Amino acid sequence: MERSGELEKESIQNARQTAEHRKTERDIVRLTSILDSTSDLVGIASPDGLVIYLNAAGRSVAGVGAEEDLSAFDISRMHPAWAWKILRDEGFPGAIRQGVWEGETAIVSRDGVERPVSQVIIAHRSPDGTPEYFSTIIRDISDRKRVEAALRESEKRYRNVLENLDDAYYEVDLEGNYVFFNEAMVRKTGYSWEELSGTNYRQLITPETDRQVRDAFLNVYRTGKPVHLLEHGVSRKDGSKRNLESWVSPVLDEQDRIIGFRGVARDVTERKQAEEEKQKLAERLHRVEQMESLGQLAGGVAHVLNNILGILGGYAELLLAEIPEDGKARQYVNKMIQSTQRGTMIIQDLLTLARRGVAMAGDVVNLNPVISGFLTTPAFQKMKADYSRVCFRTECDPRLPDIKGSQAALEKMLMNLVSNAAEAITGEGEVTIRTENRRLEDTIIGHDEVRAGDYVVLKVSDTGTGIADENKKKIFEPFYTRKAMGKNGTGLGLSIVWGTVKDHNGYIDVLSRVGEGSTFTVYFPVLGKS
Repeated sequence: MERSGELEKESIQNARQTAEHRKTERDIVRLTSILDSTSDLVGIASPDGLVIYLNAAGRSVAGVGAEEDLSAFDISRMHPAWAWKILRDEGFPGAIRQGVWEGETAIVSRDGVERPVSQVIIAHRSPDGTPEYFSTIIRDISDRKRVEAALRESEKRYRNVLENLDDAYYEVDLEGNYVFFNEAMVRKTGYSWEELSGTNYRQLITPETDRQVRDAFLNVYRTGKPVHLLEHGVSRKDGSKRNLESWVSPVLDEQDRIIGFRGVARDVTERKQAEEEKQKLAERLHRVEQMESLGQLAGGVAHVLNNILGILGGYAELLLAEIPEDGKARQYVNKMIQSTQRGTMIIQDLLTLARRGVAMAGDVVNLNPVISGFLTTPAFQKMKADYSRVCFRTECDPRLPDIKGSQAALEKMLMNLVSNAAEAITGEGEVTIRTENRRLEDTIIGHDEVRAGDYVVLKVSDTGTGIADENKKKIFEPFYTRKAMGKNGTGLGLSIVWGTVKDHNGYIDVLSRVGEGSTFTVYFPVLGKS
């Protein structure tokens, strides 16, 4: 009975072992099926590099048949360099040191084509820590490498296009920090690559256009549509200002969410300056044409008024002779005569405008004697009396060159400039008359466009109330004045100044600030160098 019980136990144990063995076989079959279904190469090798197992993909790549004995397979035929790297250089040694090794290398498939692969090697150890075998997974990354190469090529072409653009290209994140830009952006801002990287765009935008740019970015973020930013200012590193015209569009991620903005900016500073110069030239031409038309009109009106005032003045003189010395009516007739005389002064100024250039002499004139002679005239003495709180000073260059012109016309021009300066001072103040010799190397753009050359310069400055910007364009128009008419009288003074300057082929410029006074600067070409 005892022997029978032992046989029964042994039979049960054998049955269990058989069942476990069959289960293991089924597990192996299942695992093998799974490994054979993957496109990755899966293998097992001994520590000395003998291949123990290869899945279907591995056998296909290696050119080993499904039933072929792996013991005859030489791993080096997959690629000598790869075999060395795996067995001796990095693969197995790396897995032994750290348990797992990962890297990229290349193998040669049975069709003789070298293929880039990524490989993972795992070291499996026995209980005593000795490497027992290595398992590996090898993945063909040819497609990925082709995509990466295509991306690099595309990025290279993209970068070449951007770098050859004269326009600045930039990308900013949602906070407005620069994350990408081209070489043109560096050139146009004057900052280095390192300085621009991570910098917020608002550090470059001028305060005047900061709100405009922020609104443009906000509009792109809200609508997802590009925006054409007509013009905005940028401060360069050296402090100079440039005007840019930008096109701004959103930067999207894989889920089409806006993660930033990209822009292309074109420098339009020169274009803007050209447009402004064109506008100024048109305005100057308009002023010249306007003054010419007004001169013609003035001549016609002057002749008509001269005839009328001549008759009124003549009969007023006759009427005065008929009234007794103590007659009350004499004072009324005297007022009539004074008014006709004042009207005659206006007519003379109108005729001066009408006869511009006709009576101008071609004499050799030096401005210093013109100034000194004017200071002795009764007209200037009366002006000093009328403006007793104004100090009149002269600063004349004794080496002043001569000019060509009319001394009488220049003296009248000077009188009008000085009178205008004195009228601008409401209390105490100073009027300064200066002359100097000046050579201009470049054109000056002001009220006039003063070309390069040698000039005799006359300046009349005052410490008066100044001229508002909106009035500067009109000050040379006949009868335009911001002062009360009556002291010097006609409202044509600066118009005559302008006409005289043009008759002498000169230029005039005006600098003025409200509350700080004004300076009228006249440029006359030096004799023989006009």
